[in-house]
Amino acid sequence: MHRSSPFHRVQLWNGKCFTKSSLFELGFTLHIGHHGLPCPSNGDGMDLWEDHFDEDDMEPSTDDLILITIKGQSIVIVHSSGIFQHHINWCTCHGAAKKHIQLLREGLFPATTTSPKTAFTFDVLDHFYMDSHVCKTAAMSFFQKLCHFTNNAFPGTVPVCK
Repeated sequence: MHRSSPFHRVQLWNGKCFTKSSLFELGFTLHIGHHGLPCPSNGDGMDLWEDHFDEDDMEPSTDDLILITIKGQSIVIVHSSGIFQHHINWCTCHGAAKKHIQLLREGLFPATTTSPKTAFTFDVLDHFYMDSHVCKTAAMSFFQKLCHFTNNAFPGTVPVCK
């Protein structure tokens, strides 16, 4: 389910209350190419996380979440609902497109074409366009708004472009 919505906020139950978490902290990997599935050229796809349950328990706990391995690199992705960091695995098939082209095919606009470590969703680019042209919002104010969406209590802790 997270493959289809990697830009939503997740919370974990710690036994007393829900605490903020992120898909990045849980080990979620954003696979580029192959419709969100691991690239067959990257190995056996064992970089996914899975839930393990006790036979007596019907609900998983946070202790039951096991990270198998995490390969690849991380990337900062700016979306209209905030700024996210994700583990990313590129398509490495023979004849695969360059990384910035792979991002564009996934609906992400790379900050650079040489070695992208930051990308913007087309949704956030549309929102920025409307805010800047209709509301006359400065780019820094728009960015600060996204930081507050990401972490309103501590906007200075938001992962910024690498």
